Amino acid sequence: MTDSVPEGSRPLRVGLVQFDPKVEHVEYNIRRVEERVASLEPGTVDLLCLPEMAFTGYVFPTAESILPFVEDPDKSPSRNACAEIAQRLKCYVVAGYPAPTLTPQESKEQAGEDASDPARGTKKSEGVARNNAIVVDPNGQIIHEYTKTNMFESDLPWAQPGSGFTSFTTPLEALGTVSLAICMDLNPHPPNVWTSVSYWIARLRPLWHSGSDKYTVIICNRTGTERGSKFAGSSTVLRSQADKQLPKILTVMGREEEAVRVVDITG
Repeated sequence: MTDSVPEGSRPLRVGLVQFDPKVEHVEYNIRRVEERVASLEPGTVDLLCLPEMAFTGYVFPTAESILPFVEDPDKSPSRNACAEIAQRLKCYVVAGYPAPTLTPQESKEQAGEDASDPARGTKKSEGVARNNAIVVDPNGQIIHEYTKTNMFESDLPWAQPGSGFTSFTTPLEALGTVSLAICMDLNPHPPNVWTSVSYWIARLRPLWHSGSDKYTVIICNRTGTERGSKFAGSSTVLRSQADKQLPKILTVMGREEEAVRVVDITG
């Protein structure tokens, strides 16, 4: 989710990579994304968005099943792939991956709380991994990392929840102020309607009712079926409207579409 493009600035060019990753086939999924974005020329996109746990797949039924795919920051296929894409395209890249857990002390430090208690900080919190999203800059450097806060049922066997939401800015004026969220972060309660564009719009009603035209919501979803779970695709870009209580839909991808779509977002 970003603020508006400042008046007089060029449009923000956002790329959505929607595809069907194969669970546990990391290198294969990386190659598929690289093939998808190969047609993009450097400097033609500002922000490239990939889905939740884009390269590892998402549905891991047990803690033991995900452990071989938890990526150490110093040896992370997902981080390395995003860095290479970002450097080639000269853009920011957002993608999800399974990260190691934090100790209680690290969790408190990340949340900006007092972590000075020496009795804590040696034992891992619940979960064996974190469902994370990273932001990589055009130089290939990680500038922001976020941990999913609200757990979906598929996260429960293994994921350590995050400590809440944060915002950040970049030198790219058109990108504005950015906040990340992953899947169930849209809603802390089980959804009671079909998880698609209509549901996303309904859950974000406070933005549309704010009377502001300064909000852009970028949702990059995956497609396909994985271990019995079917994914809805429908990656979309929504823009708030000052004079209406519903967003302007800038683009919606098909439920089963596998493609890269670039959208210009103007102020």
